[in-house]
This record gives sequence, structure tokens and C-alpha cells, in this order.
Amino acid sequence: MSKVSDKILHNRPLLIDSNNITQLAILRNLQNLLNTRSSVGMNEYLSQDIQYDNRTFGLPDFSFISFRSDADKKKLCTAIQIGITQFENRLSQVKVSFGNYNSHTKTAEIKVSANFSRDNVGMSLLLNLNT
Repeated sequence: MSKVSDKILHNRPLLIDSNNITQLAILRNLQNLLNTRSSVGMNEYLSQDIQYDNRTFGLPDFSFISFRSDADKKKLCTAIQIGITQFENRLSQVKVSFGNYNSHTKTAEIKVSANFSRDNVGMSLLLNLNT
């Protein structure tokens, strides 16, 4: 497991050296992106006609998403993939899939994999969403 994903999963402190400064910048941008709500709704965010800019930065409100609905889970994954692709251009080949949903703890796991554009380094992240 990489140090960056270890930081996301376990909130462990990272030692900063010259090798992971860029990874930390990517991590910080992803945290900002995933924790910010866009000012546009889900349907507009997913439309082909939207122009992604500072008004659309973040993810749309997904409080109405049902984690039991396959269509809703797909919308959520697509929105996360679009957000990462549009606002973190150092990552390519972004793939997002819905993992598990625990109805007792109301926690969903979202799996993200991407390639870091420099040196073809792969990154895998596991996001835990609480509802």
C-alpha cells in the first residue's frame, strides 16, 4: 500500500521528502475536490454540455443517492470520475467503482484507481463515504 493511500485510509502522518511532494499536492487537491459540493446539481454535472470551472468545482450534492439503487451508485461513481478527471489533470485513466455499503454503519466504499501522469505510477484509493 502506498503512503498516500495509507494517509487517506488511516489518517497517518506522512513524512515529506522530495519524492512525495507531488503526491501530497495531488492528495490535497483530491481531498478538496471530494469535500467540496459543486453549485450545480447532479444531472447538470453529468451532462455533456457543462463547462467545468470554479463554479462546478467539487462534487454535486449526492445526499439523495440511494446506495441500494444500481443506477444511483453508477451516477455517484460517474460524478467522482468526472470530478477527478476534470480537476486533477495529473491523473489519467481514472476508474471508479462502488465497493461495499454497510447499512448499519451507513458507510459506503468507493474504489478509485488512476495513473499518475509522470513515470506511469499507479495510484489506488479507497474512499469511505458516511451518510
